[in-house]
Parts: sequence; structure tokens; C-alpha cells
Amino acid sequence: LIGEPDADQRAGLALCARESRPLGPGSGRYQEQPDLYLPLRGRHTAFGAVVLAGVGRTMDADDIDHAQALCDQMGQALQRAETTRREREARDQAHDQGVRNALLAAVSHDYRTPLATIMSAASSLEQQGDRLGAAQRQRLATAIGEEASRLARLTENTLQLARLDAPGVQLRCD
Repeated sequence: LIGEPDADQRAGLALCARESRPLGPGSGRYQEQPDLYLPLRGRHTAFGAVVLAGVGRTMDADDIDHAQALCDQMGQALQRAETTRREREARDQAHDQGVRNALLAAVSHDYRTPLATIMSAASSLEQQGDRLGAAQRQRLATAIGEEASRLARLTENTLQLARLDAPGVQLRCD
């Protein structure tokens, strides 16, 4: 059919695709219909249907079989395209998950160093504060402050990075 199908043809196309079986003249189903409907069959389902308007009564069984074979080839091509699309989506999702995991590993590694420094310096101050000189205590307190500032910057950068993935965020690349 070239052009827009009418309401009856839409209903016939929907039924043909849903049941994955031809209908119309020569098909053994709904013989009284003026048009022949053929499903675009893939392996386990129909991916659509075709209406051959007004030619159903002029086609013999061999012609219908040939037309159905062409429609089956189109259906299989549609199925291959759908399978390829799903495969690409799965590959993209796996890649995105890999990038996410790598980012989390890098971020957690970057957090460990300042946390270890803070914990070590705080532990030294707590356990040996009496025995340490004023300069050593000052150096440990300074290390705690610097590493805490570093952690704050890492946290802010991580939050900004997470916001880049939010819907509606647009980057301006200069």
C-alpha cells in the first residue's frame, strides 16, 4: 500500500502482526477482505505487517507464498536490526558501568591518602601528645588541617562531577 491506510486496513495490519499470520484472499482467513495482509515475521514474533491493497484476488497460492517469503526476509532483517540495537545498548551500558567503577576506584584511592594522614596525625597527637614538642604538635595539627582541606576539595569536585550527569546540565566547552 502506498499512502496512508484506512481504518479497516489499520485493523487488518494490527491483527495480522499480532497473530503473525496472513489474512485476506487466498490465506484461508478472512477471505472476504479485499486486501491481502502478510506479517513481517522474525524468528519468534512479527515485527509488523504489509497490506497488498486490491491484489489479493489476482494472486495465486504460489504468488502469496513468494510474497510471504519476501515479507519474512524483511521481518528477519528487522529482527537483526533490533538485535544489533539491543547489543549496542548492552555494550554501551557495560562500558558506562566500567567507567563508573573506574571512577569510583580512583575517587576512593584519592580519599585514602588524606584520610590515612589525618588518622595517623590525630592518633599521634592523642597517644603521644605529652611527649611531643610544640613544633611537632604544630606540624601534626597543620597536616590534619591541610589534609582535611584536601578532602573537602576532593568532595566538592566529586559532587560537581556527579552533577554533570544530571538531566538538563549542558557543558560549555571553550
